[in-house]
Amino acid sequence: MYNILIVDDDPIIAEIITNILWVYIKKHNIKLTTLTASNGQEALDICQSKDIDLVFMDINMPVMHGIDATREIRKLSSEIMIIALSSVKSELNQRKIIDAGADDYIKKPITAVIFESRLTSYIALLNAKNSNSLNVIAKNLFSFNIYNHNMTFFINSEDDLSNFWENILKKMTFLQNVQNVNDLVHVIFDLGMYYLQNQYKFEIYIEESKDNHYFTLSNAGLLPQKLLEKVIENNFSSAIYTYEKNKLSFLLTKEVVTVNEKVTAAVTPVENSEIEITHSVEKESYQVYNFLEHDDIEEFEDNLYKLNASLSVLNGRQCGAEDLNRICESLLKIKSILMHESESYTISTAIGDLLVTIQNNEQEFIENVQDLQSIALGFVDDLILWKEMTFYKGAPSIDFMNDSILANAKIMQDLLHPVEMSADELDSIFDF
Repeated sequence: MYNILIVDDDPIIAEIITNILWVYIKKHNIKLTTLTASNGQEALDICQSKDIDLVFMDINMPVMHGIDATREIRKLSSEIMIIALSSVKSELNQRKIIDAGADDYIKKPITAVIFESRLTSYIALLNAKNSNSLNVIAKNLFSFNIYNHNMTFFINSEDDLSNFWENILKKMTFLQNVQNVNDLVHVIFDLGMYYLQNQYKFEIYIEESKDNHYFTLSNAGLLPQKLLEKVIENNFSSAIYTYEKNKLSFLLTKEVVTVNEKVTAAVTPVENSEIEITHSVEKESYQVYNFLEHDDIEEFEDNLYKLNASLSVLNGRQCGAEDLNRICESLLKIKSILMHESESYTISTAIGDLLVTIQNNEQEFIENVQDLQSIALGFVDDLILWKEMTFYKGAPSIDFMNDSILANAKIMQDLLHPVEMSADELDSIFDF
């Protein structure tokens, strides 16, 4: 049983969040209680008098500001999870509230799709916090010595696979500093698409020990070994993995490290014991880029937010011609801004190809918009993250988000216009 506190001075927003929570409770058959507060002082008083597990905190409120309330609640307890609710353009407030002690933030306007996806992550993290004992029954092939900081993703559809992608790359803060987690997610995503194209279901188990995280795929015996090896080589050639019977397990160290020696065990299983890895710490260099003029960046941002809003409003309702026109117009403007600079040409090309696919398959887009929405919003989130780090916060390289952006664009194109593949083309079906 978890107690969730919703803090917002706008009663309509509070009601929207409450309704989403109750739908989530019914859908997943879990026990949650909800409380509400209209300002930061009320939230602080409730946290002082009740055992609160999760707080959704608005920022701009009367009596006590959300940042101040977060700071005071954090003084009360380091265990309460605090999630800020902020507008898309309030980057400064987002940084301030994270510095004040918030664990994450959700951008307004709130949509049920994104909120439910985030909530799944937060519940998983709360479960992990409440379970610290050693678990001697491990799913992975590397070690028996794991903690109960583990979770399972059941993959029955492309939406489930997209949810896994979004959670691991964006929401799971305890994985953000793990080297190569992005590369591993690409491997799992590509293999997952093979599972689903052949109507196979599978599970992804994530487990933790003192030094490592383990990702394990079930039903691995359904994967052709040639495909398995090619996907790993293309996306994560230095992966540490082992393959046995019906499982495929990957090992990632918790530190940000550079692996000096490639270690793989694609066919020969590794004995169930901790593996020592030689590594050295490497600090990445981040820089802000200025290849776009200030006015172009502002226009780019404006069209990104318009695109995000146009997609968000389609949750649970049909897509009309006007909706489609707005989406295409935003994509066209974004492409036009980025295409003239060599640094952003790859991304602009992907956006242009996606736009052409949508325009050539308008009816398919309208009919399948509910299936496409979560992937499309993830695509926009990637563009927003690329924009923030490239032009404002600093990025490790100019193309650090290319793989993710191009992958989401390719997925949407394939859903709109599937291409029949022969058996001889199996090796290259994930090369995008």
